[in-house]
Amino acid sequence: MVNIEQIIHETVLQIAQQNSAKITEIDSEQKLNADLGFSSLDLAQLVAILEIKLNADPFAELVSITTIRTVGDLCDAYEKYFNQSEANEPEKASFLESTTRAELRRRVQQVQR
Repeated sequence: MVNIEQIIHETVLQIAQQNSAKITEIDSEQKLNADLGFSSLDLAQLVAILEIKLNADPFAELVSITTIRTVGDLCDAYEKYFNQSEANEPEKASFLESTTRAELRRRVQQVQR
């Protein structure tokens, strides 16, 4: 599995360096706005890039974007997304199996008619 925190830190650093060449490293305690100078446009760009890199959007339903203040908050949101996805895998498999059985019963009934 990819190192989510590393990808987030690298992406945050890239965007932060576009705004200020003085920023050379990122840590989880840094505030996106106050410490790194991120505007709402920068945050939108960051989330869009991370969605592409990680193939995930924790802000669609799981986490409110307005709760994200620090780099650590951002990492937590993606960790929560991936942990939820992994926890739901058995549930998804069970649902798929029951859907498949129901479809097979429906087809058998059609053939029997």
